[in-house]
Amino acid sequence: MKACLQRKLSIVALIATASAALLVPCSACASEVTRAEYVMTADPICKRAVQANLGLFRGIKPARLKAIANRFLRAAKSFRKSVRELAAVPRPSADEPTLSRWLDALRTETDLLADLGSSLKAEEKARAQHYAKRLHKNANYADNLVLSFGFAYCTLDPGRFI
Repeated sequence: MKACLQRKLSIVALIATASAALLVPCSACASEVTRAEYVMTADPICKRAVQANLGLFRGIKPARLKAIANRFLRAAKSFRKSVRELAAVPRPSADEPTLSRWLDALRTETDLLADLGSSLKAEEKARAQHYAKRLHKNANYADNLVLSFGFAYCTLDPGRFI
């Protein structure tokens, strides 16, 4: 009986110790990410996406809507992957609301790119122009959210693709 009680107490002590260890912040676990560290981590992800899309949009001929449509659809797929990678990057807590809105805007850009590609594939030029305008407006909004971060590649610069 005494051994059984002793085993129960040692299990309770082990659980209490483990719980206390979870409650005590460790310096490695709780180290706050700074804005500069975030930019240094996020920018390479954006750079890869930009370089991939540069190849997609090089040498397009406006008369070939279906070929352009496929490029926009591939760009949307690539961009969606990049946005998922960016969402996984630890964010500075002070910038969390701003970065959450920015990531939401990037997700909207992904959807707009896909919609633009779909409308071009269906040869619906008016609808494609509508999505292009919305994409441009949303890109400006997203860029303005993180303007103070000093990103080199995580802003949409349409001049890169011309």
